[in-house]
Amino acid sequence: VTGSSVSIVLVRKRDDDINQRWTLNKDGSINIKSNYSLVLGVALPPLPPGEDAPPPGYVGVPISLQPRRVAALGAANQCWLWAPVTGFIKAFATDVTDKEITAANKAGVCTYAVTGAQELEQPGYTWAMPTARGSQQAMVCVACARAMRGNFRLTKLNVSIPFSCAMGTLSMKQKGQKFGGSFHCLNGKVDLSTYEAEKTLERWEEQLEQLRKERSVRTIQRQISAVQMVQSLRVLAFRNGEGWFADGMVLVGSSVYGLLEQATHRLNLASAARRIYTADGNLVLDMKEL
Repeated sequence: VTGSSVSIVLVRKRDDDINQRWTLNKDGSINIKSNYSLVLGVALPPLPPGEDAPPPGYVGVPISLQPRRVAALGAANQCWLWAPVTGFIKAFATDVTDKEITAANKAGVCTYAVTGAQELEQPGYTWAMPTARGSQQAMVCVACARAMRGNFRLTKLNVSIPFSCAMGTLSMKQKGQKFGGSFHCLNGKVDLSTYEAEKTLERWEEQLEQLRKERSVRTIQRQISAVQMVQSLRVLAFRNGEGWFADGMVLVGSSVYGLLEQATHRLNLASAARRIYTADGNLVLDMKEL
């Protein structure tokens, strides 16, 4: 026995043992015939510590006998699908909303982050919310109740009641109540539902693909520029001021910078050549001007 669940073990089949008889219900639960309140459930693995830790997996996790959940949602690990042809049963055979609420309760995230203001039948607690006139009953999800434990008086819901967690509703903000649940740091302004997660992932993938295309275009342009034929020019150069009164030197180059380097050495200049002028006195900034 581990906590409120009992481990399942394989034993030799006995027709007279009532503890080996099971009932598959319409809601997908499988209860032991001797006790309707005990059902088969996948033992949810603990969350690994740290932000960079890999997500928990379900390979090899045990199946245990668990108390049946009262609420219609929040127990995805207790829903099964039996395939008559193969005889196999499939775990987590439920809809996305049920899985989201189950995961939120396990991870300690307010269910308002995945369901919003929609009132759904989920596990929760009643909370005597203090007001100016005394107190008012409000309902919070399992994750928020866990965060509020020890600071407020909470009563577990024993019946299935549709509600939206009070920690994310607008009425709580309008009344100036201080958030005390698991969702207070985000102030109820984020949507962690599967739909929004998929749309966000799709958007980032589109932006990543666009960046890849832009990078590819720039790379191609650089490669084209690198393989373009560079034309070399022969230039007859003179010292500044000597003009045609002295012998010039023939310089060969494909860039202004290369011609300046050659002029420094070939013309025996006292300092490095910095500018090139045409015979008409025009400053040369590009090889096309020669």
